[in-house]
Amino acid sequence: MKKYINYLSVCLVCFSGAAFADMWAEGVPVSIQKSDYADKHLIYIKFDKPLAEKNGCNNDTGVVVKDTNESSKVALTFAITALTAGKKFRCYVVSNECSPITGSATTYPVCSYYPTISN
Repeated sequence: MKKYINYLSVCLVCFSGAAFADMWAEGVPVSIQKSDYADKHLIYIKFDKPLAEKNGCNNDTGVVVKDTNESSKVALTFAITALTAGKKFRCYVVSNECSPITGSATTYPVCSYYPTISN
């Protein structure tokens, strides 16, 4: 029985440790929305396809950029450029950094670093 419990706890640790990791989130923007719900000051960038991973957040349709992030103005400019040119917007997302864009419980990955435009 002790052997079984040790095996089970090792499996649980492996699974929980590998479940979510930092990642690059990218997609072709189809819409950009400004949200000022309560104290949330965000820009929501919706992609044409779901993200490959949810990265700990419960929605994978796009990413949010916080107005307080130093890269937010550049990220918005890049997202608008990608939207009009049909190119991909790409940024780095830290695992389990999620934010709602309205009062609902739905959360979206936060685009924190390195916004770029790619083909």
